[in-house]
Amino acid sequence: MRTIKEVKHDGCIWSNCGAQMLMNAGVPNDVIVNAVVHAIGEEIDDAVATIYIKFERFATEYELREAEAAAFKQVGYQGEVPVQVAAYAAPAGKTPQEACDIILAEAEKLRGALAQLGVLRMRKYEVSNAATLEEAEQAANAILGEIAQISQALQ
Repeated sequence: MRTIKEVKHDGCIWSNCGAQMLMNAGVPNDVIVNAVVHAIGEEIDDAVATIYIKFERFATEYELREAEAAAFKQVGYQGEVPVQVAAYAAPAGKTPQEACDIILAEAEKLRGALAQLGVLRMRKYEVSNAATLEEAEQAANAILGEIAQISQALQ
């Protein structure tokens, strides 16, 4: 079970505890379920945000590199090699065309992964439809598992 940051009920505040502790304290089930659903939503948001942060740091650079690669491909890989394509090609030991194609494929892969993460983040609302805490946990684990797979694929 997940740790619930804070629950307020009947003038009491419980911090950093699990659902079982709240049940033992007599907190009503609906209050516990709402707290768990909220905690799960935060966990899902945090998992996706952690992945986004990795790519937001250099987003401008990635966009420029992709734009230069797309322009270079559009002219049939002819003419002067764009700075961002050359900056990748030389240290990677690739030809400009190979570097260009890799840059474009990676950009497409990243865009697709980020779109999937957005969909998965919205699936946190499925958790609130669970009939039991166990079902909520199962739904959360499935969503978090898919997020982890995307994160791994982006390594």
